[in-house]
Amino acid sequence: MKYFTPLLLSLLLSACGSDGSSAPAADVAPAPVAPPSPALLLGASSMAQTMTAGTSIAMTVNATATRPADFSGAAEVFTKIVDDAGVIVPNAGLTRNGDQYTATLFSSPSLVPGGYKGNLLIKLCRDAACATQFPGSPVNLPYDLTVVAGELVPIKLYPNSSLTTSLRLGAVTSFKTAVAVAAPGRTWTVTSSAAWLTVANASGSGNGSFDASIDASGLTAGSYAAVVDLKASDGQHVSLPATLTVLPTAFQIYGNNLTFNAINGAPIGSQALQFTLDNSTPTAWSAVSSADWIKLTPLSGTTPATATMSLDPSKLAQGSYNASLVLSSPVSTPATVAVTLNLAAATLGLSPSALTLGGANGRDFSAQPVAISLNTQINSYPWTATAAAPLQLSAASGSASQTSTTLTVGATAQTAPVGT
Repeated sequence: MKYFTPLLLSLLLSACGSDGSSAPAADVAPAPVAPPSPALLLGASSMAQTMTAGTSIAMTVNATATRPADFSGAAEVFTKIVDDAGVIVPNAGLTRNGDQYTATLFSSPSLVPGGYKGNLLIKLCRDAACATQFPGSPVNLPYDLTVVAGELVPIKLYPNSSLTTSLRLGAVTSFKTAVAVAAPGRTWTVTSSAAWLTVANASGSGNGSFDASIDASGLTAGSYAAVVDLKASDGQHVSLPATLTVLPTAFQIYGNNLTFNAINGAPIGSQALQFTLDNSTPTAWSAVSSADWIKLTPLSGTTPATATMSLDPSKLAQGSYNASLVLSSPVSTPATVAVTLNLAAATLGLSPSALTLGGANGRDFSAQPVAISLNTQINSYPWTATAAAPLQLSAASGSASQTSTTLTVGATAQTAPVGT
């Protein structure tokens, strides 16, 4: 009875106050206003479903408005379902048919195996932004979802271009290719095992793609191997191998072996030496010859190049000579151009090669011409001539080239005895 004493005292005081007594009336707190009951009566108390990971299932929930009069004056009722846990596909909503509401919800295919319990909030709003709601809104829609592991569908990777490639030092040293990912219902991330192999857009969900790039900058010549590894939310790993061969840049020479056949003392025609680097990129070069009789103009420049090779055998005797020209570049191994010179001795020509003086009867001693030439083309070289008495020469010396010069030969036979 002691639990009721305050209540009886309160009743008695209230009664005393009502008979006109001068005692002041006690302050009475206003009775609390009960919140409105939920605006919707759900046909199912909760959504209890079992599904397979990587799939999406449809779940239908029906509801009835508990107080239709609350909505009778509204031109439109805006509905919104709030899912803070990400268990359903976004943008779900209710459709209204009079006092009846129907929601068809689709579970998220990205849910991993496990249990999911919680509440979805169903909001009934007076405006599209849901700034104000109808009485009894929001309404809780409990869910109890069980996701079980399904059969693992193998994830596939499809690169647009092969990740096995060769690149040259000093050339274009990188390329990029897209790799398509077939991974329905799973999220995934991609990593690389090497710094020269990089990935972009390295995460995604379901079917998608990422970019794989190879960059040989800073690498030395040799072979390199790495992998792109994709890890999916269902535990699968898929690896895509990549192989890079870095090739040393090499000279490409047109006319690699040069042979000169010449007459000692004659001009030797020059030959063009054309070369480039197989990196398809203009690159500095220089040249050094192993013999001083080889002349190259110019001795340096930028590829592709054409240089002129000429020879100066002025200090050489006749014979065969072998030498080389070495081409160098900062990004290439040196290249050697072999040079051969076959140098023949010059030949002195006399025409005629024999003279008969004195005539048929041994009395005609007039001078006769002898043409002297040297097969050194335009280059002239000195000659000397001597003759015993009774022969007489018009000159004892001169110069000869391909263009002949004339020497006359005569005789004074007044003191010579008769004879041949």
